[in-house]
Amino acid sequence: MSPATLRHLRLPALESHDLALSKLARNSPIDRNNVAQLAKAVPLDAKILRARYRAELRPIITGDSDHHDRTLEMWIEAYFLMGGEIPGRPLRTMTVRAHHHRFAGCFSQYRIPRPA
Repeated sequence: MSPATLRHLRLPALESHDLALSKLARNSPIDRNNVAQLAKAVPLDAKILRARYRAELRPIITGDSDHHDRTLEMWIEAYFLMGGEIPGRPLRTMTVRAHHHRFAGCFSQYRIPRPA
């Protein structure tokens, strides 16, 4: 096959911010990992991500839009801000003990922003 036979071939692809937003509704561990990798590999801009979400995705969400709002903000804090830090808001460490029988006695530490 010669390159001339493919000259009219067009392959549509999502822009990187739109690709990240396409993962928002399901928010599975695989989706979160994909967004984390995308944030590292492609220069995603949190302001653009937030603006596109508000202008294009949020108006057509069915169901709990507040849940999606919180998920997006969690992603921005986790994947787009240096070390999860928010300028002007110090971090604190929170220890969480699992109560599910499979994880009983397990502890996890999370660094979360202090309330504003």
